[in-house]
Amino acid sequence: ALSISGQRRSESTPRANTASSPGQASLNGASMPPATHAAAEEGTPSGPESSGSWITTSATSLVLAADHAQASPITEPPITTRRRVPMLGKGGPVSGVTSFTLVGPSPTVTHMTARADRLRSRLADARLYLCIDARRHLDEQARAQGWSGDFPALRRDVAAALAGGVDIVQLRDKNSPGERDGGPLEAAHELRALAVMREACDSHEALLAVNDRADVAAASGADVLHLGQDDLPVEWARRVAGEDVVIGLSCHAPGEVDAAAGNPLVDYFCTGPVWPTPTKPGRHAPGLDLVRHAAARGDRPRGTPWFAIGGIDRRNLTEVLAAGARRVVVVRAITEAADPTTAARALRAELR
Repeated sequence: ALSISGQRRSESTPRANTASSPGQASLNGASMPPATHAAAEEGTPSGPESSGSWITTSATSLVLAADHAQASPITEPPITTRRRVPMLGKGGPVSGVTSFTLVGPSPTVTHMTARADRLRSRLADARLYLCIDARRHLDEQARAQGWSGDFPALRRDVAAALAGGVDIVQLRDKNSPGERDGGPLEAAHELRALAVMREACDSHEALLAVNDRADVAAASGADVLHLGQDDLPVEWARRVAGEDVVIGLSCHAPGEVDAAAGNPLVDYFCTGPVWPTPTKPGRHAPGLDLVRHAAARGDRPRGTPWFAIGGIDRRNLTEVLAAGARRVVVVRAITEAADPTTAARALRAELR
C-alpha cells in the first residue's frame, strides 16, 4: 500500500500515527510493516490549526492496494522507497502544501500481461502519433455541420485523422484555445472526451493515449500513458495505471534519452522539441542533434521505440527522417489542416 504525507510551508511538530501499529492488524485486515509505519510518521499534522490545510488522497490504486492487502497480508517488512514529489495544482502549488512523500515497496520490473504484450507489439508498428486538444472552441461549428453528442468537434477531427492512417491519438488540452476560454479540462470532462476518442480509436484499431494523468489513464481504460520529465515518476505511474498500459516519456537531452532507453518501465520515449512549438511555450528546442543521438543508439528489434516531436510537418519531415527518426508525433500538421484526412495520409505515406 502507498502512504501519502504532506509537508506544510509552516511546519507543525510531527507526531506518531496511532491508527495502527507495526505487526498489528489494521482496518483492512492486513498488518502494516514497520518500515512503512515509521515512514508514515513524517510530516503528520497535529493540532486544530491543521484542519482544512491538508489534502487527503483516495485514489483507485489505493483501494486496489487495500483489497490486495486483504488477500495477501504482508508478513515480512518489504524494502521501502521514499520519493519527495512536488505537489502542484492549477497554476502552481496547492495552498499550504509544498510536497508529498510516496512510501511503499521498491518498484520492480513490470511483468507483461497478454494485453500489454499486444499493445507493445502495436506500439512497435506505430509510425504516426497525433496529439490533439479537446476541440471545445470548435464545437458549435461541428454541431452546425451535423455532429452531435459530447465533444462533437473532437469526434469529427479524431475520426478524420484516423481515417488518414494515424496510429496513436493522445488527448492533450494544455495551452489549447478551449483551455484559454473555458479553463482546464477537469477529470470528469476529460473522461467523457476520452470515451469519444475510445470509440473512434477502436473502430480504426488505433491506440488511445492520455497525457500526464495516471489516474485518468486507469479510469478511462487508455492504452497509453505519456509522461513528462516533471510528472509523476514512471515507477509510481505504473503502480497507479497498472500493467495493462504502455508508458511513454518525453526526453529533451541526451542523458534523458539514455535513461529512458535503459529503463525497463519505459515502453517508448519522445525526443524534442525538434523545432520550437506553441504547444510547449518557452521550451528549449534541442533540434535534430537529439534525434541523431537517439538514432545512434539503434532501434533494434527488442529496443525501445521512440518518436521525434516538436514542430514537425510535411515540409520538414524529410529532415527528421534523414536524422534517423522512423516515427513522429505531430499536432498542427493535422489539427490545422484544411483536410485532416489528406494531411495524415500524406505524412503516413512517408513513414513506411
